[in-house]
Amino acid sequence: MNTTELVAFHLNNLEASKTLNIKVKNKILPSDPSPKYLGVTLDRQLFYRKYLEGCAKTIAKRYCSLRKLARTTWGASQPVLQMSTLALRYSAAKYCAPVWTRT
Repeated sequence: MNTTELVAFHLNNLEASKTLNIKVKNKILPSDPSPKYLGVTLDRQLFYRKYLEGCAKTIAKRYCSLRKLARTTWGASQPVLQMSTLALRYSAAKYCAPVWTRT
């Protein structure tokens, strides 16, 4: 019961801001406006802003690592850099993309 949280999702901003009081075994479930589920930070209005901000920070950190690999006088070859870019940056950018994009 310690890991159970309550969150209400709604596309209408007025409805999404409502708080619910639900009891289970005479205890009120704690409410979390932005829970994390499978690595994706959700929000009540389904904008995914917090998730995308975190994703941008992750990609920026990985970009710094790739920059260190790509030097003009020394560094990794082009195929290694391409593979590293695909593995480090694209994987973070594309994770869960079908869920938060509106296609």
